[in-house]
Amino acid sequence: MRSDILTIYNQYGFLAKGSLDGFIPTLDNCVANDEKVMFIAPGKHTSRGIWSITDKRIIFIGTNHMPASFPFSQIQKVERKKPFLSNFKLFFWFQNTEIDMKIDDNKNLMAAFDIVSEKCENQAEIINMHKPSSEKYEDYIQEQEQKTKNDLLSFSKDYLGINEKEIMSIKGYYETKFSGFDSALDGILIATDQRLFFCGYKTTGIHTESFSYKNISSFEMGEGLTGYTITFYAMENKISMKYIQDKKIKEFVQEVRQRIENSSVTAFSTTNIDVADQIKKFAELRDAGILTDEEFQAKKKQLLGI
Repeated sequence: MRSDILTIYNQYGFLAKGSLDGFIPTLDNCVANDEKVMFIAPGKHTSRGIWSITDKRIIFIGTNHMPASFPFSQIQKVERKKPFLSNFKLFFWFQNTEIDMKIDDNKNLMAAFDIVSEKCENQAEIINMHKPSSEKYEDYIQEQEQKTKNDLLSFSKDYLGINEKEIMSIKGYYETKFSGFDSALDGILIATDQRLFFCGYKTTGIHTESFSYKNISSFEMGEGLTGYTITFYAMENKISMKYIQDKKIKEFVQEVRQRIENSSVTAFSTTNIDVADQIKKFAELRDAGILTDEEFQAKKKQLLGI
């Protein structure tokens, strides 16, 4: 599979990939070597299938696996609009014929509009009936991401302790396994004053996981073309959260690292207090004549690790 197709394909979760799998090989075969695939999404045209956008054209592949090709140079108009009480719709006019670019997900549809309108702006009329054309897809995505984040923060309150305080949170896609299959859950990672807590959507409801700061190690952040990634280990299990677009990601990582460090210091201090208490008790047993001085010294060295 071409690397550009594979990169986009891997951004989808397990269930979403199922709607692409039957069409990806056909797309892989029909794209020329000098083309770059920029977009892939499930949708509908003459049948169910996938829409793809390269740097040269729009492609639809349906159940007959005969690619329909729409070169940008022959597109006369591109229009995005939002009918009353309905989702966004995207149309383009190809050789004087109106094509309804039916894409399943609003987020993908907005991305498609941005790409097609940019590629066609020199020769085609661009009509945006919902927002001024100067406002980009990223604005819409930020609004939707914030809405999802707020909804999940509201849900998470039912799972947090009475005295537990939320410090910061970020949104992304949490990698996990369901029924033995890899999956990516849309959700938020919350740093509270007591732990890290994940709350996200799964197929049948809400999925949550909790991570004590004292059990977390190697909390790392990476940056790529699709956003930031957080990776950490909790009880020897690798945890990853990807496609993070939150601008406060660096502050979040710094906050979590500080709390992990503080929990380690606290645990170390508690251990030292426990050792001192035990030595004191053995000293009392020695003074009472229950232990000899040699036995006391041996226990003391054992506790101190010397």
